Amino acid sequence: GSLMSEVGLMGSLFHLYIYNNRIEGTLPTELGMRESLAYFEANSNRISGTIPTELGAMTSLRFLRLDHNVIGGVIPTQIGMLDALMLCYLHNNQLSGVIPRELGNLTKSMFRLRMDTNLLSGDIPPTLWQLTRVQWLQMNRNRLTGTLSSVLGSFRLLQQFDVSDNRLSGTLPWQAFDWRVPGLVRFAAAYNQLSGTIPVTIAKSTLRYLHLAGNRLSGSIP
Repeated sequence: GSLMSEVGLMGSLFHLYIYNNRIEGTLPTELGMRESLAYFEANSNRISGTIPTELGAMTSLRFLRLDHNVIGGVIPTQIGMLDALMLCYLHNNQLSGVIPRELGNLTKSMFRLRMDTNLLSGDIPPTLWQLTRVQWLQMNRNRLTGTLSSVLGSFRLLQQFDVSDNRLSGTLPWQAFDWRVPGLVRFAAAYNQLSGTIPVTIAKSTLRYLHLAGNRLSGSIP
Protein backbone atom coordinates (compact mmCIF):
# COMPACT_ATOMS: atom_id res chain seq x y z
CA GLY A 1 0.00 0.00 0.00
CA SER A 2 0.92 3.67 0.10
CA LEU A 3 1.43 6.27 2.81
CA MET A 4 -1.86 8.18 2.86
CA SER A 5 -2.12 11.95 3.01
CA GLU A 6 -4.40 11.60 6.05
CA VAL A 7 -1.29 11.13 8.16
CA GLY A 8 -1.00 14.91 8.10
CA LEU A 9 -4.26 15.17 10.04
CA MET A 10 -3.00 13.17 13.02
CA GLY A 11 -2.52 16.17 15.28
CA SER A 12 -0.82 14.51 18.26
CA LEU A 13 1.58 12.32 16.29
CA PHE A 14 5.06 12.29 17.83
CA HIS A 15 6.54 9.01 16.56
CA LEU A 16 5.88 7.51 13.12
CA TYR A 17 7.64 4.19 12.45
CA ILE A 18 6.75 2.42 9.20
CA TYR A 19 10.09 0.86 8.31
CA ASN A 20 10.63 -2.68 6.94
CA ASN A 21 7.38 -2.94 5.03
CA ARG A 22 6.30 -2.95 1.39
CA ILE A 23 5.00 0.59 1.28
CA GLU A 24 4.98 2.09 -2.18
CA GLY A 25 4.09 5.45 -3.70
CA THR A 26 5.41 8.83 -2.69
CA LEU A 27 5.83 10.73 0.57
CA PRO A 28 2.74 12.93 1.10
CA THR A 29 3.36 16.65 1.31
CA GLU A 30 0.91 16.73 4.24
CA LEU A 31 3.71 15.40 6.44
CA GLY A 32 4.88 18.98 6.70
CA MET A 33 1.73 19.79 8.67
CA ARG A 34 2.95 17.69 11.58
CA GLU A 35 5.20 20.12 13.39
CA SER A 36 5.05 17.90 16.49
CA LEU A 37 6.54 14.86 14.73
CA ALA A 38 9.98 14.12 16.19
CA TYR A 39 10.75 10.64 14.84
CA PHE A 40 9.94 9.62 11.28
CA GLU A 41 11.41 6.35 10.07
CA ALA A 42 10.22 5.07 6.70
CA ASN A 43 13.34 3.17 5.69
CA SER A 44 13.44 -0.19 3.91
CA ASN A 45 10.30 0.16 1.81
CA ARG A 46 9.55 0.81 -1.85
CA ILE A 47 8.88 4.54 -1.58
CA SER A 48 9.59 6.49 -4.76
CA GLY A 49 9.16 10.05 -5.96
CA THR A 50 11.04 12.86 -4.25
CA ILE A 51 11.55 14.21 -0.73
CA PRO A 52 8.86 16.86 -0.20
CA THR A 53 10.15 20.36 0.49
CA GLU A 54 7.35 20.61 3.08
CA LEU A 55 9.48 18.51 5.44
CA GLY A 56 11.28 21.74 6.23
CA ALA A 57 8.27 22.74 8.36
CA MET A 58 8.71 19.77 10.71
CA THR A 59 10.62 21.85 13.22
CA SER A 60 10.52 19.20 15.99
CA LEU A 61 12.02 16.45 13.84
CA ARG A 62 14.98 14.69 15.46
CA PHE A 63 15.31 11.43 13.53
CA LEU A 64 14.69 11.19 9.78
CA ARG A 65 15.20 7.83 8.10
CA LEU A 66 14.36 7.47 4.43
CA ASP A 67 17.16 5.08 3.53
CA HIS A 68 16.80 1.92 1.46
CA ASN A 69 14.02 3.13 -0.80
CA VAL A 70 13.95 4.28 -4.44
CA ILE A 71 13.58 8.00 -3.77
CA GLY A 72 14.98 10.25 -6.50
CA GLY A 73 15.34 13.95 -7.17
CA VAL A 74 17.48 16.29 -5.12
CA ILE A 75 17.98 16.67 -1.39
CA PRO A 76 15.73 19.63 -0.46
CA THR A 77 17.52 22.67 0.89
CA GLN A 78 14.69 22.94 3.43
CA ILE A 79 16.20 20.08 5.44
CA GLY A 80 18.76 22.64 6.55
CA MET A 81 15.95 24.39 8.47
CA LEU A 82 15.43 21.44 10.84
CA ASP A 83 17.38 22.77 13.82
CA ALA A 84 16.48 19.81 16.06
CA LEU A 85 17.58 17.14 13.57
CA MET A 86 20.06 14.73 15.13
CA LEU A 87 20.05 11.82 12.70
CA CYS A 88 19.48 12.00 8.95
CA TYR A 89 19.74 8.80 6.90
CA LEU A 90 19.19 9.22 3.18
CA HIS A 91 21.47 6.46 1.93
CA ASN A 92 20.68 3.73 -0.59
CA ASN A 93 18.32 5.72 -2.77
CA GLN A 94 18.56 7.38 -6.18
CA LEU A 95 19.12 10.96 -5.02
CA SER A 96 20.97 13.16 -7.50
CA GLY A 97 22.25 16.72 -7.79
CA VAL A 98 24.57 18.41 -5.33
CA ILE A 99 24.70 18.22 -1.56
CA PRO A 100 22.83 21.35 -0.37
CA ARG A 101 25.06 23.85 1.39
CA GLU A 102 22.15 24.45 3.78
CA LEU A 103 22.91 21.15 5.53
CA GLY A 104 25.79 23.01 7.12
CA ASN A 105 23.22 24.91 9.20
CA LEU A 106 22.54 21.81 11.31
CA THR A 107 25.33 22.57 13.73
CA LYS A 108 23.38 22.35 17.01
CA SER A 109 22.46 18.69 17.19
CA MET A 110 23.40 16.70 14.06
CA PHE A 111 25.47 13.66 15.04
CA ARG A 112 24.79 11.13 12.26
CA LEU A 113 24.50 12.01 8.58
CA ARG A 114 24.45 9.40 5.82
CA MET A 115 24.03 10.17 2.14
CA ASP A 116 25.98 7.24 0.74
CA THR A 117 24.99 5.02 -2.19
CA ASN A 118 23.18 7.62 -4.26
CA LEU A 119 23.91 9.58 -7.44
CA LEU A 120 25.09 12.80 -5.80
CA SER A 121 27.61 14.91 -7.71
CA GLY A 122 29.58 18.14 -7.42
CA ASP A 123 31.95 19.27 -4.69
CA ILE A 124 31.38 18.65 -0.99
CA PRO A 125 30.04 22.07 0.08
CA PRO A 126 32.41 23.96 2.44
CA THR A 127 29.49 24.55 4.80
CA LEU A 128 29.34 20.81 5.55
CA TRP A 129 32.61 21.12 7.43
CA GLN A 130 30.71 23.23 9.99
CA LEU A 131 29.05 20.12 11.42
CA THR A 132 31.70 19.73 14.09
CA ARG A 133 29.41 17.74 16.42
CA VAL A 134 28.87 14.95 13.91
CA GLN A 135 29.99 11.42 14.84
CA TRP A 136 29.15 9.57 11.63
CA LEU A 137 29.54 11.19 8.22
CA GLN A 138 29.17 8.92 5.21
CA MET A 139 29.07 10.08 1.59
CA ASN A 140 30.63 7.07 -0.12
CA ARG A 141 29.42 5.58 -3.41
CA ASN A 142 28.43 8.78 -5.16
CA ARG A 143 29.99 10.97 -7.84
CA LEU A 144 31.44 13.66 -5.63
CA THR A 145 34.38 15.76 -6.75
CA GLY A 146 36.65 18.33 -5.09
CA THR A 147 38.99 17.87 -2.13
CA LEU A 148 38.91 16.94 1.55
CA SER A 149 39.16 19.86 3.94
CA SER A 150 41.72 20.29 6.70
CA VAL A 151 38.75 21.41 8.82
CA LEU A 152 38.19 17.71 9.51
CA GLY A 153 40.59 18.34 12.35
CA SER A 154 37.81 20.29 14.06
CA PHE A 155 35.51 17.26 14.16
CA ARG A 156 36.42 16.35 17.72
CA LEU A 157 33.53 13.85 18.10
CA LEU A 158 34.01 12.15 14.73
CA GLN A 159 34.07 8.34 14.87
CA GLN A 160 33.34 7.19 11.32
CA PHE A 161 34.10 8.99 8.06
CA ASP A 162 33.62 7.43 4.63
CA VAL A 163 33.96 9.08 1.21
CA SER A 164 35.04 6.00 -0.75
CA ASP A 165 34.03 5.40 -4.35
CA ASN A 166 33.82 9.00 -5.50
CA ARG A 167 35.98 11.25 -7.68
CA LEU A 168 37.77 13.22 -4.98
CA SER A 169 41.27 14.58 -5.59
CA GLY A 170 43.94 16.39 -3.61
CA THR A 171 45.71 15.12 -0.52
CA LEU A 172 44.71 13.52 2.76
CA PRO A 173 44.31 16.13 5.54
CA TRP A 174 46.81 15.24 8.25
CA GLN A 175 44.73 17.16 10.80
CA ALA A 176 42.11 14.39 10.77
CA PHE A 177 44.51 11.85 12.24
CA ASP A 178 46.14 13.58 15.20
CA TRP A 179 45.00 14.50 18.71
CA ARG A 180 42.34 16.86 17.34
CA VAL A 181 40.06 13.89 16.52
CA PRO A 182 40.61 11.52 19.46
CA GLY A 183 37.69 9.16 18.77
CA LEU A 184 38.14 8.45 15.05
CA VAL A 185 38.05 4.67 14.52
CA ARG A 186 37.07 4.36 10.87
CA PHE A 187 38.37 6.39 7.93
CA ALA A 188 37.69 5.34 4.35
CA ALA A 189 38.57 7.26 1.20
CA ALA A 190 39.24 4.36 -1.15
CA TYR A 191 38.80 4.47 -4.92
CA ASN A 192 39.14 8.17 -5.49
CA GLN A 193 41.90 10.18 -7.15
CA LEU A 194 43.79 11.21 -4.01
CA SER A 195 47.51 11.86 -4.33
CA GLY A 196 50.48 12.74 -2.15
CA THR A 197 51.70 10.80 0.86
CA ILE A 198 49.97 9.12 3.78
CA PRO A 199 50.15 11.59 6.72
CA VAL A 200 52.61 10.57 9.43
CA THR A 201 49.98 11.48 12.03
CA ILE A 202 48.15 8.25 11.14
CA ALA A 203 50.78 6.28 13.05
CA LYS A 204 49.59 7.74 16.37
CA SER A 205 45.89 7.87 15.59
CA THR A 206 43.10 5.85 17.22
CA LEU A 207 42.07 4.27 13.92
CA ARG A 208 40.95 0.65 13.81
CA TYR A 209 39.92 0.67 10.14
CA LEU A 210 41.74 2.53 7.35
CA HIS A 211 40.79 2.04 3.69
CA LEU A 212 42.76 4.01 1.11
CA ALA A 213 42.97 1.50 -1.74
CA GLY A 214 42.60 2.54 -5.36
CA ASN A 215 44.09 6.04 -5.20
CA ARG A 216 47.32 7.66 -6.42
CA LEU A 217 49.13 7.80 -3.11
CA SER A 218 52.92 7.59 -3.01
CA GLY A 219 55.78 7.63 -0.54
CA SER A 220 56.34 5.34 2.44
CA ILE A 221 54.00 3.86 5.02
CA PRO A 222 54.27 5.84 8.30
